[in-house]
Amino acid sequence: MKRLTLLFVLLISVGACTTQTTVSQAQLPLAPALLVERFLQATNTRDPETMSRLFGTDDGPIGDSWGRVEVELRVDLIAEILQHDDYEIISERRFRATGSALTSRYVEAR
Repeated sequence: MKRLTLLFVLLISVGACTTQTTVSQAQLPLAPALLVERFLQATNTRDPETMSRLFGTDDGPIGDSWGRVEVELRVDLIAEILQHDDYEIISERRFRATGSALTSRYVEAR
């Protein structure tokens, strides 16, 4: 019985010794901005594999949920439209739609 009590106390104390990592608001936009950069790079190199991994919905990347032929046709069309020499993220808009938090970034491609 003493071992069980000691084990219980140890398990509770281990939970109390955890640390919590917080992320500052300044760090949050980095990942989406990098995602935009990687996606635009993939459009210029016509890399459908990367584009299909980066483009998607709440259900996941389109490469995981759509058929291969449909994905290749759509990302090829997107790549054709988004060909660019340079780009700049102009603004950001956060809004809630259908229960999920969304962030929209407006990009000017040149």
